[in-house]
Amino acid sequence: MKIKIPDLDKNYEDLIDELVQSIPNFSAEWTNFNPSDPGITLLELFSYIAEFLIYRSNQVTQKTYFNFLQLIAGAKQLDPLDDLQADLLDQVTKWEKNQQTDLPTIRAMVQRYWSYTNRAISTRDFYALALEAYFSVDTAIPAPNINYRELTLTQLEQIRRVIVIPDEDTFAINVMLNPPPEPALDSGALLLAVKNNLITKRPIGTVINVRMVHYTYICLYMALTISSSFAEKTIEDTIRTKIKAYLNSITGGNDHKGWPMGQSLGLYELKLIAEDVEGVEEVDQVCLNHYEVIDEDGEKQLLKSLGQDAAKKIFPHLANIKNPGTYLKTGSSAAESAIFLNNYLKSPLLVIAHPQDTIKVIRKKADTAKAREAEDKIPFKSVFVPELVKLQDITFVYKLEQGRVDGTFSH
Repeated sequence: MKIKIPDLDKNYEDLIDELVQSIPNFSAEWTNFNPSDPGITLLELFSYIAEFLIYRSNQVTQKTYFNFLQLIAGAKQLDPLDDLQADLLDQVTKWEKNQQTDLPTIRAMVQRYWSYTNRAISTRDFYALALEAYFSVDTAIPAPNINYRELTLTQLEQIRRVIVIPDEDTFAINVMLNPPPEPALDSGALLLAVKNNLITKRPIGTVINVRMVHYTYICLYMALTISSSFAEKTIEDTIRTKIKAYLNSITGGNDHKGWPMGQSLGLYELKLIAEDVEGVEEVDQVCLNHYEVIDEDGEKQLLKSLGQDAAKKIFPHLANIKNPGTYLKTGSSAAESAIFLNNYLKSPLLVIAHPQDTIKVIRKKADTAKAREAEDKIPFKSVFVPELVKLQDITFVYKLEQGRVDGTFSH
């Protein structure tokens, strides 16, 4: 991305003309633009001062040019990536010995370096370099001969194997990798390849964080009324396939461009998907299944396990962390609670919006035969998703269409 350099080549006459011409935009009553007018006198004074300040701002010292050259060329302790970088590093050494080349020549060298070398400056550059490294490991599907540096940021984002999120507060680049479930890839090799490719090409001082993307897994309970002419297994398989396709991180979502990062999953969306399946007469109920709400005792244990400092950092809205229960009912805290609980505790915890307009934290029950048989249905409006979401399982319960033998059964 090119930086637009402001036009600082303005003199006194240019400035006073612009100011006088702009007067009607601010005051229709001001009609006397002669030098004798006190307002014009003030504008002339301001223009004189501005011309002086602009002249000073427009001067770039030799030391500043040298600092910029160092930033662009990179660390001398590392081997240069190519001849173009080697030439710039050589210019840094000559400058330190007061043997520098003239500025126009150095500018031309920098332009060639930026045009032909894969240095990472913008978000688009980090996307391109990360994808190059990713597909050097993920070779299951032969990648076409693509120069990722020639793609736009939108095109790079749509590939969805890599997600880049710059952190403006810490000046870090957060890179998340999103490989397909099949075939299984060596996550260690992926992480190492991407990080090594970015570390050597980042701007000095930029922190690079590379990790696998986090998935929120959900288990559902669905009660359906179905037509007598359709097999239950066919309906089950179709609903599972459609929901998984909708949540797919590569091709899912409403626009089929991948499930958006951080988008919550709503109850209404799931009902619409199931109701659209042929043979489903009505979706009577959709709940989360095999979860339990963390009560006050569980919440006390949770906050205790965090420690006071961590709890204050993650839940800054808590007036008193010794009084648990507050964050469960604070809507604004849902997002940060979900991110922390899912990403940092590495526990099967979800943060949901409950139909009673409260925020609840729920926990997956132990995977035992007794737990699987129990109906641990928890109503919800939406599940807060820190990054991406996957369907883990659906338990189906059927209400038979009128005219069939009464009864319910589950699979």
